[in-house]
Amino acid sequence: MGWNSWNKFRTRISDQIVREIADAMVSSGMKAAGYEYINIDDGWQWKRDGEGNILPNPNFPDMKALADYVHSKGLKFGFHIMRGIPRRAVDQDLPVLGTQIKASAIANKASICRWNSDMYGVDVSKPGGQEYYDSIVKLYASWGADFLKADDMFGTGPGGDHSSEIDALSRLIDLTIAPTPFIYKDVGTYVVPGHGRLCEQMEVVDYRDMVVLVRDNVADLMKQGKTLDQIKAARPALPYESRYGSQTGPWTTSAFIEAVYKSLQAKKS
Repeated sequence: MGWNSWNKFRTRISDQIVREIADAMVSSGMKAAGYEYINIDDGWQWKRDGEGNILPNPNFPDMKALADYVHSKGLKFGFHIMRGIPRRAVDQDLPVLGTQIKASAIANKASICRWNSDMYGVDVSKPGGQEYYDSIVKLYASWGADFLKADDMFGTGPGGDHSSEIDALSRLIDLTIAPTPFIYKDVGTYVVPGHGRLCEQMEVVDYRDMVVLVRDNVADLMKQGKTLDQIKAARPALPYESRYGSQTGPWTTSAFIEAVYKSLQAKKS
């Protein structure tokens, strides 16, 4: 659970506001109640420099320092991005970061979000397409982002479906995170089933419901003093066993129960 800037501030968001929200999440007891994510929604982006780097607007003078501040409060930090490459970068024909390939060479001008025309889609079949998505993931990670809220990912548009761009944005996650559910990384970020990959909308909803149901079932059994083996024997993930398998397969409900159990144990200590 967490806080998102859009509902209150729309694009009127700033470094100072985010710091104040982080302070309030701790002082109000929200963090202690389980709220841990702070997301800066649309409105932080500004322009690109001559090397193709996206720059925050003047309201965010140092994203890395802001991420460090949020982390110092024991919270996780992320922000909103749009699918694709900025039209301004294409119009100026800026390079894809770390390459000699120009933005115009990878832009899919037929693929434009219906409600935000700032971006063109990216043709990841062309040289530089995958490199573009790799570059933005690396850049945002260097700022200290724990997650990205990637918008305009679901459904289809005039340029076709977005599955290739979902795969491209997920590539570095797939390469760097082992295919095990709920792994703690450096700052404790959860990796959900699906190998960390961005999923279809209904899959996300299903995972959310599954996480809540199984977590609550495991928590109740732990309150009864049950051991991990006893909890597994009680089959708290029974509704999902037919889909994932209890003991066999690349991702099992048994592994998920154990991960939830260890997570809840860690929060108690």
